Amino acid sequence: MPSQYPTIQDAIDAANSGDEVLVSDGLYIENLVIEKDLQLHSVNGANTTTIDGSNGGQGTGKYGSTIVVRPESNTTHHPIVEIEGFTIQNGTGTIMGRNIDGQVNVRLGGGIYAYVCTPKVINNKFKQNGNEDTDEGGAVQA
Repeated sequence: MPSQYPTIQDAIDAANSGDEVLVSDGLYIENLVIEKDLQLHSVNGANTTTIDGSNGGQGTGKYGSTIVVRPESNTTHHPIVEIEGFTIQNGTGTIMGRNIDGQVNVRLGGGIYAYVCTPKVINNKFKQNGNEDTDEGGAVQA
């Protein structure tokens, strides 16, 4: 990740569709939202680069998954995303409404929640994602 971006999310936000965001070794405590075609890669792999989603899901309206991949609001484009070489940990899942005989809120995808898209997830480690409140997909929900 270039040094001009203090967080991975800042680098994602600054990237153009189709870019590669290359992340240096380290522990990153953040919850990511990817809404464009993007390759998110670590420099040296999952043993040295960790994304920790323990700050997410506080209150309503926030994503509790460590990484959320979804289309940008008001578009029909399903992003083509590749995530490679991270330890992804401590996500609790994102609250989504489902209409099953009435509105029900469920918590999905502790590590990665992919909404109407199918990211390519390669050579990652998943640790301690989901909790007793996670309904589906402790590591990944797509």
